[in-house]
Order: sequence, then structure tokens, then C-alpha cells
Amino acid sequence: MRGDSGSGGAGFARQGFKRRGAPHRDEGQVPGILKKTQKFTEDVQVEMRRVTWPDREQLRNATAVILVFVLILSAVIGAMDAVFSALVRFIVRTFGG
Repeated sequence: MRGDSGSGGAGFARQGFKRRGAPHRDEGQVPGILKKTQKFTEDVQVEMRRVTWPDREQLRNATAVILVFVLILSAVIGAMDAVFSALVRFIVRTFGG
């Protein structure tokens, strides 16, 4: 036996734990959620008006910097891949038999 009283889970209820059913909702909970959602949406709109958007030249410069960085990073990763592949091939040929 598992060390319980063999009551099929009745000991669980005896210890003061309740089985959980479907959660009960308060009647006033839904309007509160709607008000919070409305407030959030209004706050987002206010913040979006405060944003300083980049002009075309700033956007072009930032895009160029990102593309150059991605190209450099991909070259570094490709070089590391080639070095590690050669190292693994060397190890397998030398010690693999």
C-alpha cells in the first residue's frame, strides 16, 4: 500500500484541503477588466504621441549600421564554424580509426 488509509483520497479532504472546481467570478470583475483595458489603451495612445520618430536619414543610417553588423557577425560565425569543423574532422581522422 502507499501508506495512506486506503480511503481513496478522503484523507485529502480530511486534512482541510478542498478540491478545486471551476473558479467563481465576482459580478463586478468584468467591468473592472474593461476599465483597466480602456485605461491601458488610453495610456498607450498618450505615450505614442510623445515618441520622437526618426526621420528618413536617421532610419537609413541605423539600417546600414545594422546590416553591416549582421554581415560582420555572420562572417565571424561562418569562420568559427569552418575552424571547428576542420578541428572535428582532424580529431576524427586522427583518433577515430
